[in-house]
Amino acid sequence: MRKIGIILDTTIDKFQATHIFKDASNVSLFFIKDANDTSFNTDQSIKVSPKAYIEIIKQATNQDCKEILILTSSQKLTPFYENAQLAKDILSDVSIDIIDSKSFGPGILYVLMCMKLWNNFNYSYQKMKALLTIQIDKGATLVVTKNNTFMQNSTRINKLLKPLVKGYILSSDTNYHIDKVIYNSKKVLNDLYLKVMGHKGFNEHVSVFVYSSLDTSKAKLLQHELYTKNKDLDIRLYGRVSQELMTLFGKEAFGIYIGYYEEAVI
Repeated sequence: MRKIGIILDTTIDKFQATHIFKDASNVSLFFIKDANDTSFNTDQSIKVSPKAYIEIIKQATNQDCKEILILTSSQKLTPFYENAQLAKDILSDVSIDIIDSKSFGPGILYVLMCMKLWNNFNYSYQKMKALLTIQIDKGATLVVTKNNTFMQNSTRINKLLKPLVKGYILSSDTNYHIDKVIYNSKKVLNDLYLKVMGHKGFNEHVSVFVYSSLDTSKAKLLQHELYTKNKDLDIRLYGRVSQELMTLFGKEAFGIYIGYYEEAVI
């Protein structure tokens, strides 16, 4: 297998990602160092510079990476996917592949774990790329947030009930629009548990990553509650998300990424 260079953005924990491929000789990870001097938004109206991607792509090329894969956080939340596309257009390099993870930190970490497995199986790069797209579609990300930005123009909230709203659950299945309105905070943990147990007809193929914004207490409580409800659940504490996502979701936000792995036949 030719050397693969995987470029990741700033929503992924660098230490955790690097640890996955620490023993891989034919895979190199590259990390965007510049988050760009612009705010993140959900409508992608702000155009940002692809300069950081261009620099990292050149670095990967100089290190003899014959295949370059840019794995970005969700284009519905961040501008990284758009940055990467602009960089590719500027460089006119058709050998660069760009895939939207439809998630962020913990979701990207999970699909990297899948890629490590496929790399151990000595799958070709083309097969790994095809499996990656399938695997991304099988996963789901849920965000619990109090950020009122997501309430704007929502038809799911009755105007009379808005004063009673405690927060929202956003879902990657709805492109991070409101999946559920929270009126009783005490029921949120059980709501997330039901989401896990209902994902793909829950079985041993499901793994859960719990993450938080600045306040880690709710994430730790969620991990404990999920484990208490089902001790056979494969659940891991990812930790805090990046500063960009803390700004977007709010300091008290937390949530889960649900990964579902079954070896696909392609």
